[in-house]
Amino acid sequence: MKWHKKSVGEVCLEKPQYGANASSKEYCVGNPRYVRITDIDDFGRLKNEDIRGIDLDEWEDYRLVDGDFLFARSGATVGKTYLYHNSDGLCVYAGYLIRFRLDPQKVLPWFLFGFTQTPYYKAWVVSKKRIAAQPNINGQEYASLNIPVPPIELQQKFAHFCESMQLLEKRRELATQKVTDLFRAIIHRAFLGALTTHWRE
Repeated sequence: MKWHKKSVGEVCLEKPQYGANASSKEYCVGNPRYVRITDIDDFGRLKNEDIRGIDLDEWEDYRLVDGDFLFARSGATVGKTYLYHNSDGLCVYAGYLIRFRLDPQKVLPWFLFGFTQTPYYKAWVVSKKRIAAQPNINGQEYASLNIPVPPIELQQKFAHFCESMQLLEKRRELATQKVTDLFRAIIHRAFLGALTTHWRE
């Protein structure tokens, strides 16, 4: 497409920041959720099971804000990415993740997230892995990743499409949960004999 290319570091507002080096603890509503690599699925979404809190009083430096972009830096899931949205609730992130804050005048978070789902990015991750005790890609290496930079108007259209798809997905998940709840209620009534009461009478 003849788009200009820039490194991830060039389109960020600040240097990459590593997450908190703290243990997890039982999650309490109202406190921050502790986002670990294992909390992110293969599609870059937060899982709803095994939610944990952070065992750290001074966690504000690791608080995620809308549009924060996380890269997994170590282990079997190195290269995995996650884009934080306010709808995910109050979150802080763990030490095996690296945060990048993008300049929205240059690259939109949705565009970078989409880019990291491509075969090109997957191949880049494979080429950058350092095989020691375990695969690893550090913040400086992620900052050196070159990405295409389309006109911001095209990025906005892409982001709007992604947000629309995300909304549809959440509606689908809600509908699926309602069907599941209804099925369980019917099974419960069936075992109680409530479904055949009139017929037996």
